[in-house]
Amino acid sequence: MLSGPIGQDSFSLGMVPAAAPNLIPSGGAYRLRNYLLDNDGAAYKRGGTEAVASFGDEGLTFVWSGWLAGGHRTVVASPSKFGVLNEAEDDVIEVGGDGLAAPANAVEVAGILFIDGGVLYAGSRRTASYSTGTVSIEGPGENGEPGSTTVTGTGTSWLSNADAGMLLKVGGRAYAVKRVVSDTELELANPFPDESVEGESYELAPILKAADVGVRPGPYATVASRLLSLEGNRVYHSAVLNPCRWNSDEDYHELSGGVQVLGAEPLGNDAVVFTTGGVWTIGNMAYEIVDPYGNLQQPEAQILRELVLWDRVAIAAWQEGLVVPALDGVWLISPSGPQMLSRSITPTYVGYINAGCRPGIAAVHKSHYFLPVLDGAGEPVDLLVCRLDAPARTGMGVIFPWTNWRGAGARVSGLAQRVGIEAREPVLFGVEADDESNVLRMPRFEHDGEALDHDGSPVVPDVVLPDYATGPRESENFVKALMVRHETVGEGAEVEAFVSDAARPPDAVWGEFRWGDGTKWTDREEDEFDRGYRKLPGDEGQNFGARPAQWRVNRQTRFVRLRLRVPTGATRHVLRSVKVYVRQSGRL
Repeated sequence: MLSGPIGQDSFSLGMVPAAAPNLIPSGGAYRLRNYLLDNDGAAYKRGGTEAVASFGDEGLTFVWSGWLAGGHRTVVASPSKFGVLNEAEDDVIEVGGDGLAAPANAVEVAGILFIDGGVLYAGSRRTASYSTGTVSIEGPGENGEPGSTTVTGTGTSWLSNADAGMLLKVGGRAYAVKRVVSDTELELANPFPDESVEGESYELAPILKAADVGVRPGPYATVASRLLSLEGNRVYHSAVLNPCRWNSDEDYHELSGGVQVLGAEPLGNDAVVFTTGGVWTIGNMAYEIVDPYGNLQQPEAQILRELVLWDRVAIAAWQEGLVVPALDGVWLISPSGPQMLSRSITPTYVGYINAGCRPGIAAVHKSHYFLPVLDGAGEPVDLLVCRLDAPARTGMGVIFPWTNWRGAGARVSGLAQRVGIEAREPVLFGVEADDESNVLRMPRFEHDGEALDHDGSPVVPDVVLPDYATGPRESENFVKALMVRHETVGEGAEVEAFVSDAARPPDAVWGEFRWGDGTKWTDREEDEFDRGYRKLPGDEGQNFGARPAQWRVNRQTRFVRLRLRVPTGATRHVLRSVKVYVRQSGRL
């Protein structure tokens, strides 16, 4: 006599390696690799990636996408140079600079991108500087009228030597060019904020160093249209919309308690400052530090004492809050208070930190937080993905579901979301850290996607389910059959099913062994349970969801552990439910 089936109809909790395998809450799994999670609790295969361009052969370390003075730009870097995607998004144009040895943070102020390491870029696609002739610019009027946006040239040939997004260096400061009007006229992105110049020498450059134009060295942040420079225990800030003007004797906050500043991000007009001694806020940064009467207008407050940032490159904004990777976990910091996001994957996440890993450039895309993990040499280790809009209450507390991605499309050092004006569908870009140095268009979130990553390797969904107890008693029970409801479509698509009695060496640590190296696998191809997998019913192994796939197990065990893989060919794979049929010991 068979008892009722055991198993699960939902995977909405994602992977939960923080729980013992037999205590993973219903709806969770130990591993969900190369999956995304649907609104109805199903797990579906991510699509493949597309290589849109390559840039050298050193591996890429940086990506940023957004609007600059020169227009909509996607900026990348290798260890030796910077580049920008061309208009067609099928090639990378080198714009100079020394590149970045490791992933770095970047912020935009007044149409200029300020990149940690002291690099300025405003969107030019030129490859060389130009400095022939002289320039004249009218500054602010005596009665407070704004300065002019018109730059007049004498002896200049700008139409053939300049473009939108070049940086105009004059008087020791930099200003972003919005448009080249003629051979002798430029339009600035913002009114000229400084004293008028007439007949001055100048330089138009695609990229500049901060030290050459009066900008503090960083690392950088921005709030209320000010550029912040984070130095030691001080937070310096520039004038509003004038990131090259600093009153370094007065315009800074010095945090007490022997802390060092690790990063900062805006929340409204407040700066959230991450230090070695917790998290601070500096309020009202749209105002000056004090008013004309000496009253403080930018108050400081310490709000979290124990949260210490892992790395600022992995902070990402979501809704009204910040997703923050700390040393003890990933947190959502918002006006309603902090909330841990990584409770279900704590051993995995903290294990990476303890192993000396560092994060790549993270991004939020369609309410999913993408966190690349790199080893100490900058090689990709993992790509963790958290669905931010689907928390669930469990006996472990509130769980935000996570999956992870592996394969060619996941070997990225950074990610950035790109949203255009005409085509407003958000697109996620990534940059490869290996010597292929590809700029990737990451998968869309549809159920039907490419079966292969850009290098021709298959995207392989791989799920390891919890240890299901086969009965209420400690005795071993007879596992009769496995039934999987799924949809798997694609030429040559097939599903491999594995079953284990969850036995493992006494000294093994969950998560540190490899399947087949200590577990007792039995498998079946067609009716043979010795070969590791069986093709699903239907033409060429496809299954359109009309009937479940079934395997005979015929195994006596206390716990049963299941693993499912889709190794080849699937353009669509949706995992909906898993059922295991058991005969209790002593029953006929």
